[in-house]
Amino acid sequence: MPRHGLGKGPWLAAGAVAVLVGASVSVAVASFSSVGAAIPFGVDVKVAAHQSRSASTIVSPTFSTTQANEVVVAFVGSDGPDSAASQSLSAVTGGGLSWKLRQRSNGQAGTAEIWQAVASSILTNVAVTATRAVGRYQGVIDVVSFVGADTATYGATAGASAISGAPRVLMTTTRSNSQVWAIGNDWDQAAARTVGSGQTLSDQYLDTGTGDTFWTQAAAAIPNSGTQVIVNDIAPSDDRWNLSAIEVLPANSVIGTPSPSNSTPASSSSVASSSSVASSSSVASSSSVASSSSAVGTPSSSTATTTAPAGSVVFSDKFSGTGLSPAWTVISRHGEYAQGETECNTPGQVGVANNVLTISTVAQPTTCGDFNVDGSVRHAPTSWPYATGDVQWSNLSFTYGTVSVVAKFPPQNTVTWPAIWLLSSNCQNTNPFTADTGYDTCPVINKPGYAEIDMTECYTNHWCQLALDQPTSFPSCNYNTPTDANWHTYTMVWTATSITTYVDGISTGCSYTSAGGYTIPSTPMFLIIQTQTGGVGGTPANLPTTLQVASVLVTQP
Repeated sequence: MPRHGLGKGPWLAAGAVAVLVGASVSVAVASFSSVGAAIPFGVDVKVAAHQSRSASTIVSPTFSTTQANEVVVAFVGSDGPDSAASQSLSAVTGGGLSWKLRQRSNGQAGTAEIWQAVASSILTNVAVTATRAVGRYQGVIDVVSFVGADTATYGATAGASAISGAPRVLMTTTRSNSQVWAIGNDWDQAAARTVGSGQTLSDQYLDTGTGDTFWTQAAAAIPNSGTQVIVNDIAPSDDRWNLSAIEVLPANSVIGTPSPSNSTPASSSSVASSSSVASSSSVASSSSVASSSSAVGTPSSSTATTTAPAGSVVFSDKFSGTGLSPAWTVISRHGEYAQGETECNTPGQVGVANNVLTISTVAQPTTCGDFNVDGSVRHAPTSWPYATGDVQWSNLSFTYGTVSVVAKFPPQNTVTWPAIWLLSSNCQNTNPFTADTGYDTCPVINKPGYAEIDMTECYTNHWCQLALDQPTSFPSCNYNTPTDANWHTYTMVWTATSITTYVDGISTGCSYTSAGGYTIPSTPMFLIIQTQTGGVGGTPANLPTTLQVASVLVTQP
């Protein structure tokens, strides 16, 4: 599992997503739709323009916001004369807004600046223009709008410049659950940045024409006010640089998903309480399936179907402690035979330490088979070349909501098959025994009653994708956003009419809608996190490797 064929189906963009590359400007646009629900603090729209031809101004792509009272921030980096404090912006305009300079860092050549405005009403097809004080140069402008942000109070800012060394600024946050963003410029060379721990590279422009680099980065949401936050890059460390940072304040302490920030185990405490499901008052009903044998150590077979109140947490786990909570079942059996998988799922490859769930994959001959629900052998034990791990929810399932997982996927060159996915609850009792469908209470794949959503699935050249079981097919959609071996926040919003996915708050470009002719699952589903090998996933290489998860949060609007 996940269980599907190799056929590629049509896909639909989630929100406005486009990449336009021209002779002078490359543009990236991303937006987040609330899917009919109020959005907590987070990014609404992010647009970026990379300017490769010299000009006195730089203009963002046009964009539209979804709500009134948004905080809009312009991050501008510009080339300039070869001397300190010789470049700056004289003005930022656009959208009919009143823009204020929040931070300028130009102690070295070029400038890195942050300007801020408040959009009291919804913006429609507007652009932001930054005007240079000196000459005609190249640069970048990133405009990010935030919903659920404080429009009356400014957060902290910080800036620094240096002739060499790794870029670094220190900021003390002034409110819990704020977001910290930064813009930097390197005047000396076009070289990719390596950001510090707990941060993500939101945008980067390697201007090979002038030998400059401009980049925007963001830290994970900071849980506590008064926290000293280091915004930094590890490499390169020999160039002149300017770096400006800003704290964007939430109007309250609610953290929105998706979020633009990259998360690490250290910052995952910003989600709700560890290893918890919704309070008992949120459980609308429960149903029991046939009792299973305890011969193979399976958990209770009762399946709770949860319908939580508006805006409530259905499930949250930050993996504190030294083991998984009872909310999870660790699978112990072979993978799916129908897909030619070559792994044994063993509890020894699943561990929890330092607030991280780790699923390890090793090249190690291991013997396993699978079972019937009465504990008898279904497929006889056989030696397989790889050992890995697989966990699922023990009893909980839900219908519609937002799933947000902070995870670090294995590198693509491992040729493994990691996945975060949902399966219909009528397979929840059989899955710990066997991956076979069409058995006991689990319907045959692609047939009535069976439902599967592969939220984030990565294998071979599909790194990564969204896939959706349909009555007679299994369409899939490759992400536009990169999935590398760093920490990212993977989010899926599932409603009665659509399924959309995001990485670090930016649309993957993948969604399925009922309006587009797709059948959106309406049955309770449970969560599975696993790594597989073999079959359509390919032959593993460069092992051992790990799939790591720092937090899982499921909410319902």
